[in-house]
Amino acid sequence: MEEESEKGPGRPNRSAPPRTIDMKAVDSVTSRMIDALVSYGRFGDSRPVVALFIIRTWLFENEDRLKGAIAAREAPLGHVYPESE
Repeated sequence: MEEESEKGPGRPNRSAPPRTIDMKAVDSVTSRMIDALVSYGRFGDSRPVVALFIIRTWLFENEDRLKGAIAAREAPLGHVYPESE
């Protein structure tokens, strides 16, 4: 307990186990844009890191909207209507 209280604010020293992002399922335009961001270097140094940055940014910007949708028990991006037969 004392060790935890001695740590400063911020992320814990131990990080979560690494996860992978399947970059094979990306369309060509998105792939080129991710490659451009990788070469720019400000958002990460590899395709998975840049993709994770994009996902985190989107989640952060839409957090309230997502929480509201979950609380209302509806789909986060709008109502899902069954396909007509």
